[in-house]
Amino acid sequence: MRALLVLAGLLLAAPAFALEVTYEWTWPTAYCNGDPLFEADIDEVELIVATSTIPRQPSACTPAPDVPPSGGVVISQTVTPPNLSATVDLQCGQTYYAVIRVRVGDEWSNFSGERVDTIPCGQPGIPLIIRVT
Repeated sequence: MRALLVLAGLLLAAPAFALEVTYEWTWPTAYCNGDPLFEADIDEVELIVATSTIPRQPSACTPAPDVPPSGGVVISQTVTPPNLSATVDLQCGQTYYAVIRVRVGDEWSNFSGERVDTIPCGQPGIPLIIRVT
């Protein structure tokens, strides 16, 4: 009987698995001062995905840029234009916090708004697309 209960417990425990998640975004179109920002000016974009909220400046237009957190970061991936997405493997059932920032020359922008999502434990192999705005 004890072996049957252990087996039933193992069968009821939902296995966690990695899910392919694609984060998408649109390029910013203006600097903080209102001057136009062209895609050709953007050198790269960084996607940061963490397991806890990502500290950000109170405004998108502050003199000191946001700094990536030192702990809890799952993914820190950079891509170059014209890419508008990055695909990462994330654990289903886990809540993730995502931001992006762009680099023009030697300067990084502040982070985008934070996107918070709990990755569903659906069918393995079915990709999930999340848009960061």
